[in-house]
Amino acid sequence: MARKKKEPRPDVVPFEIPDRIEMNYRYSYGGISPFFRAIKEEANLLGSRCARCKKTYLPPRINCSQCYRPTKWVPLGNEGTVITCTTVYYATSRFFSKTPFVCAYIRVDGADTLLLQNIILDDVTQARPGIRVRALFRPERKGEMADFYFVPV
Repeated sequence: MARKKKEPRPDVVPFEIPDRIEMNYRYSYGGISPFFRAIKEEANLLGSRCARCKKTYLPPRINCSQCYRPTKWVPLGNEGTVITCTTVYYATSRFFSKTPFVCAYIRVDGADTLLLQNIILDDVTQARPGIRVRALFRPERKGEMADFYFVPV
């Protein structure tokens, strides 16, 4: 989808402070590493499920937030329902060319919790609670949340 480049509004000048922070480091996703590995290597979503409470989490948790027991990994589908959403019309300079864009809380099929993720739409006015969406994965994935987004089914 080609997006038209947006020009900033002439009457609104963003206040930004130039800054640079450079840091080289390596970190681990720890107990939720399987979630990010599945995104990167398999283009799939994994949730975590509590055997006692039967609650399925996405984003995953290594321990249940209800009974604190360890969870088990479960595959989830790539479709879900928008529960609530908002359209972002103004962003920092890094994201300004992507505006407007939609952020939504999505209940992925099989999950009990909500996932915050972007929906890509040709017409952002079509975004609304209740629409069905499907996750699409970028061809080149790094193992991060930006590796996938949702589109209407």
